[in-house]
Amino acid sequence: MEKKILALDFDGVIANSMRELVVVACNTLLSLYPETSIGAGKKVLIDDAVDFLEENDDLVKAFYRIASHAKDAQEYVACCLLLSQGKEAHSRKQFEEFFATIPEGKRDQFQKRFYAERSLLQADMDAWVRLNPPFPAIAEGVKRAFGRIPMVIVTTKDRHSCTSLLHAYGLAFREEDIIANDRGLDKGAHMHTLSCRFGIEASGIIFVDDVPENHFRVKQSGAQCYLATWGYQSGEARRDAKRMGITLLSESGFLALVERIAGEQT
Repeated sequence: MEKKILALDFDGVIANSMRELVVVACNTLLSLYPETSIGAGKKVLIDDAVDFLEENDDLVKAFYRIASHAKDAQEYVACCLLLSQGKEAHSRKQFEEFFATIPEGKRDQFQKRFYAERSLLQADMDAWVRLNPPFPAIAEGVKRAFGRIPMVIVTTKDRHSCTSLLHAYGLAFREEDIIANDRGLDKGAHMHTLSCRFGIEASGIIFVDDVPENHFRVKQSGAQCYLATWGYQSGEARRDAKRMGITLLSESGFLALVERIAGEQT
């Protein structure tokens, strides 16, 4: 039986991080553009984050819709600018067209400030973790897989944040099993690295991510691709995944997948 490994994205697969992303992204935009009208028009402190999210439910829902088209922190600048202008992107194509109008220097500036604003919230780590709860069923499934299936995290999130949250969730991934943004953002290239490291064909890699665009190059590598549907992607994303031949995966489907792979390894 062919050896298999699980390669899991983090945000939208293990971590339900969208609420934190709303706060960090809004704070980043307000830091760079103080005149911007978004949320209450002032930066959100960690102690006020829950109230802010409850009081700005329409903003949160709109951010969810737009952010479903974003791939990484740099692209959240487009989410925030669209919201501040009262606009939305109804497709990945519309989102990309708007993102292309933002000067590259501003994108880089936003990305750097984004991580700085996240660090400010992390000063109260307990409160910050509460803004980033895990998907309970998925966290439980991952716990069941430890010691039965080789697993790695492949994420565009910064290593410190990812490691801190995994520790808080009780998921004891080793440092070498966390492929974060400090190792590059090309998930397709990471599949080749994993294939060599574990001595398996790419077809033995089970890749789970909630962003269809991330599956494009991964699928080309020969890895088996599954779109996580328990997160916050749009209906368009699911349709795109189906067109690409990506298998849609529910929470119960993930748990069944873990058990099936574990059974095949024995």
